[in-house]
Amino acid sequence: MIKSYRMICVAIIIFFILVNAVSGDDGYKEINTLELKKWMEMEDKPTLINSLSPIEFGESYIPGSICIPMELMEVSQLMPADRKISMVYYCHGPDCMKSKLAAGIALKMGYKNVYWYREGIEGWKKAGYSTQYNLELPKEPLPPKEPAELFKQLKNKEEIVLVDIRDEATRKKFGSISGVTIHLPLYRLHNLYSELPKNKLLVVYDSNGQQSSTACRYLFKRNFDQVTWLEGGIEAWLKKKLPLE
Repeated sequence: MIKSYRMICVAIIIFFILVNAVSGDDGYKEINTLELKKWMEMEDKPTLINSLSPIEFGESYIPGSICIPMELMEVSQLMPADRKISMVYYCHGPDCMKSKLAAGIALKMGYKNVYWYREGIEGWKKAGYSTQYNLELPKEPLPPKEPAELFKQLKNKEEIVLVDIRDEATRKKFGSISGVTIHLPLYRLHNLYSELPKNKLLVVYDSNGQQSSTACRYLFKRNFDQVTWLEGGIEAWLKKKLPLE
């Protein structure tokens, strides 16, 4: 009798969570921090997916979540076989669109119950809830390189290797900095970092500098002493009206 009562209570709570979730224009539903917290405490909890790279995930993630980078969703063996399962996607926070894009991809892949946790890891921490980590990196970012300084060094043919950690689609859309370049998306860096040279200055860059700072700290942790990152990324480069190819 008590067990049946508990099951009924759980079912009612889940019902209210699902009903109160806001439907997005793209077909997924939006869920807030309190709703997610309550849902994750239940036996019938959703599959919680962090859509960032394994490096970003490793630094801080919500307990009970798994990492499936947005870019690898369609080939990942971690994607649930059951297309009716409830899935919640999250990333850094309101300004991070990876989880929103991931929710859209999940719908296109045929998943029926897709949720987007817009507030992300930032909202989770702000609410005072605990997080976990499996990768410890230096807390302080390494000193960055200004766009004008980097442009001058490249123009003078200084021995620099650019490490572009953006995905292929972003590179094609916005262009790249001219110079000796290794294209290594952040979601693959943890597996392929050993292919980078240690005897040359590495300058890591991305779209706005956020991910390149993380990548730089990761490489430093892996004993890359000659590594820095482009402050502000391609966005700052363009603001200085510097050329791309």
